[in-house]
Amino acid sequence: MERPTSPQPSGQRIGLCPPSISGAPCSPGRPSTPSVTSTKSSPVTSIARRKNPFQSRPGRPLAFFTASVRGLLGLDIDALKNSITFAPHLPATWHTVSISNIPLSGAKISLTLHQTTTELILDLQNPGEPFHLIFAPDLALGASVDAAELNHRKLAITTEQHPQDTSARAVFQVMHGANEVHAALHGGISIITTNPPPLLGDSSHGLRVIDVHLAGDSLVLDADVQPHGVATLQLETPWQILNATGAIVEPLAPNLSQLTFVFPAASVVDNHYQHLHAIVQLKR
Repeated sequence: MERPTSPQPSGQRIGLCPPSISGAPCSPGRPSTPSVTSTKSSPVTSIARRKNPFQSRPGRPLAFFTASVRGLLGLDIDALKNSITFAPHLPATWHTVSISNIPLSGAKISLTLHQTTTELILDLQNPGEPFHLIFAPDLALGASVDAAELNHRKLAITTEQHPQDTSARAVFQVMHGANEVHAALHGGISIITTNPPPLLGDSSHGLRVIDVHLAGDSLVLDADVQPHGVATLQLETPWQILNATGAIVEPLAPNLSQLTFVFPAASVVDNHYQHLHAIVQLKR
């Protein structure tokens, strides 16, 4: 789901360097083009690593950067309350993301998030005074937090379960120096789309996921699929997959399977998208 671009951050209006992903430097009033570091490639990384396509259009790099910070990373700074909100919505294939140069109370905060199917680790570097952090990451659908620690002490954290998304939430004080949050995760299932990047002039043929939700022990998927296009996606989960209707599920690796939508025998095979429905039975 695309998120709308937010207005330019207040840090840019007063001439401060905006936060940079993976520590790209900048000069006051001249924000650098953001670069995203993850352990696997993504559309965002491919944009960041090639020559800036918006170089001749002032404001566009900042708009792209703002959308990444506010949407994908869920980063918000409240100087009056001396707090930072970090509510990332990261793809399952992004195992690590780093953000630096976050301005708060005269200091530049940096953080690094590591995520796997079994744990979240958030490393924070605070060279300034203590501040409050609202940490609200998206989790795999249906996952839960077994336990969480802040600097090796128990941390109160809650999990919010909804049919279409799951998230955790913790509010705590970040002290001066190095801080670490560790959360042990249990269960959950992530959807990984495998659409190849389209070439200029290509007609649309990628799989369009319309809806994904949990109904008890069943994962329900709805998608628009082209008969001669991409009809597969991947499921990452420690749960056991028992069977599927409307799709074929094949194991690829531990905790990773491939789901292929099946077209009904009576459907008309042409180049038009068709709406397909699949149900995957899980054992938690």
